[in-house]
Amino acid sequence: IAYDPLEPSCESEVYDDCDLGDNCVYPCENLKLGIVEGYKAFAILYDRERRMNADLGVMCPADFDDSCPTAEFKAAYANTTLVGLIENYKVKIIGTKDSLVSLASTSVGGAMAEVEDFLCNMNVSFVERRYHEVRDDICIQLYGGVAQINWALWILSISLEV
Repeated sequence: IAYDPLEPSCESEVYDDCDLGDNCVYPCENLKLGIVEGYKAFAILYDRERRMNADLGVMCPADFDDSCPTAEFKAAYANTTLVGLIENYKVKIIGTKDSLVSLASTSVGGAMAEVEDFLCNMNVSFVERRYHEVRDDICIQLYGGVAQINWALWILSISLEV
């Protein structure tokens, strides 16, 4: 007789007086195995939950045998919980921010401002374009015009001499 979850019953009409042996049918055997397996799974998951809470550090379980965090977490990561690690990180970030703010008011901060000004002044891409424009204006147009005037005067002077 198999266990039917829709009609839970542990009664057997076949072997009423059978307590042991190979020919006995135990109608609640599947139910008993399900309860045992379910309890084992519950115990494993409950232990995992407690260990996760201990490693997170939000709440250390009161009846927890291990310390917060667990030995596995300490061996793999750090001696403090995850919340503790985040708090330490927060303190370090605040310290870094304060160091950077105080650095700006020292001579190093002044040097950094000078370097920034220098880099800003070195961004002179317009100089190349202006150089080519000035070169074209002076070398081609001005000297070309002077050369034309010079040749015109030579031709005029030769024409007057003849």
